Amino acid sequence: MTVAAFMAAQLAAQGVTHAFGIPGGVVLDFLYALEAQSGLTPHLCYHEQGAGFAACGFAQATGTLGVAYATRGPGFTNLITPIAEAYCDSVPVLFVTAHATPELPGNMRVRADQEIDVCALVKGIVKDAVRLDVLEDVVPVFERLCRLAMSGRKGPVVLDVAAKLFGCELPCVVGSADTASCAAPASSLAAELVGRLKAARRPVLLVGDGVKQAGAEDLFRRVSARLEVPVLSSRFSHDVAAAEANYFGYIGSHGLRAANFILAKADLVVALGNRVHVPVTSPSFAHVFAQARLLRYDVDATEFAREIPNALCRNVDLVQLLEAVSASTPFDAGDHTAWCETCRTLASELKETDVNVAVAALARLLTATPDETPVVCDVGNHEFFLSRAAVLIGANNKFVYSKSFGALGSALGKAIGVCEALTRPVLCVVGDQGLQMNVQELQYLVRRQLPVVVVVVDNRASGMVRDRELATGRPALHVTETSGYGCPDWAAIAGGYGLSHRVFDQLDASELRDLLKGDLGPVLLSLDIPEALPLTPFLPKGNPCTALEPALPPNVFARLNAL
Repeated sequence: MTVAAFMAAQLAAQGVTHAFGIPGGVVLDFLYALEAQSGLTPHLCYHEQGAGFAACGFAQATGTLGVAYATRGPGFTNLITPIAEAYCDSVPVLFVTAHATPELPGNMRVRADQEIDVCALVKGIVKDAVRLDVLEDVVPVFERLCRLAMSGRKGPVVLDVAAKLFGCELPCVVGSADTASCAAPASSLAAELVGRLKAARRPVLLVGDGVKQAGAEDLFRRVSARLEVPVLSSRFSHDVAAAEANYFGYIGSHGLRAANFILAKADLVVALGNRVHVPVTSPSFAHVFAQARLLRYDVDATEFAREIPNALCRNVDLVQLLEAVSASTPFDAGDHTAWCETCRTLASELKETDVNVAVAALARLLTATPDETPVVCDVGNHEFFLSRAAVLIGANNKFVYSKSFGALGSALGKAIGVCEALTRPVLCVVGDQGLQMNVQELQYLVRRQLPVVVVVVDNRASGMVRDRELATGRPALHVTETSGYGCPDWAAIAGGYGLSHRVFDQLDASELRDLLKGDLGPVLLSLDIPEALPLTPFLPKGNPCTALEPALPPNVFARLNAL
């Protein structure tokens, strides 16, 4: 078996069914091995960045290893943004490239054309990066990297292979022993968790993306139903608990008003795979963590370097913890019925204060979207509008965002990876600026006839940056059509790619539902919103977390604050 064939077989054995990249001389042997491997299909993207994002989408959809490949030099450097995305958002992806020159450049700027020190470039944004030059190292290095990407807090790994090795025969293929990483025992922590819930008067569960990364969504829902306490989340994790009766939204400076009110009233916050990445010492949130005990559960102990007042930190595998809580008998987490009713009152009275025309339009879009349809969202004001719409209607879809890294232009590539992985229609929501960053991947949709509905939320502006410029009092620059920004004719773009184009406002509910079933293949759907629509509500610096702007009427705020 050749090295390339071994790598392909190992990937298939780990559940990798699709890989994404662009051919180049030094990776051709690897590409042909992928093509020859039963159950694994390599796909041509139209930019390496699109390929890297597609691999991220595949991994986020399946929870298994994503794979992207690129040739040396500029091919690989085009992968760096998706590598950083995978690292910051804990997405397990193997990025493969190759080199043809045995020596690194050293003190020379260029030793050979297109050759660079790959590992040095990415050392700060990977779990590991290895330059592979020795045949005997192939098996242990490859297996270790794949295992590392999927273990503990997941993330990307990079393998830079000497191109001459791909065609070499391995003397034998003996798998190395798998070593399971283990965090703290969960049984005693489960008892502690249930006991502290019982002792608390106003506890909340604060869900983070770690629950999704662990594949523990269904397990969390079973535990949540048993605990019967209010659930809040980070914005990117609203889909973990959206359908739960005791879910009240996501917190933050652009959070839902009701969620921030509930957080401010809590006396115990149980953070499950949530970094609690809010300014805990600021006037906005300091009072929350002064009055509430914080229990932090995370598989990555390095997250505890973020010091938070009044916190207890527990390094534990979330699946093991939730299983231990689920299995606990006898079980008594206390009676929090009155507290849940208070939360329901807040949610009911504040619900409409989070809605604007964009939220209402996206709520209509999500209402027409089947529950089994994944939703992939790009970066921009539209993602905040979409998140609010999802909570507003209790959308039960799986949502894929670019989270910590905030990679503008990532959604279309990710939608490709999600669609290939799950073989079902996908809704891709992207702003007019984000779509222009990787618009070339529309060709992929057309060539493969993937049932992806791309909704471009078009305000003909770079809205998020425009809001920042307005907040500083400076004139608009490169953010509107009158200040240097511009958008194409989306119908003409769609026509150029041979793509169907529709206008959102021209579709009734029935037509929208039919479109989202995916029977028409790929579609570009334009949804126009006002250029000047600001991102509100928002939390001004220094305000208590309940005092978002636009402000509530004083009498309403006082009454709700007193609940």
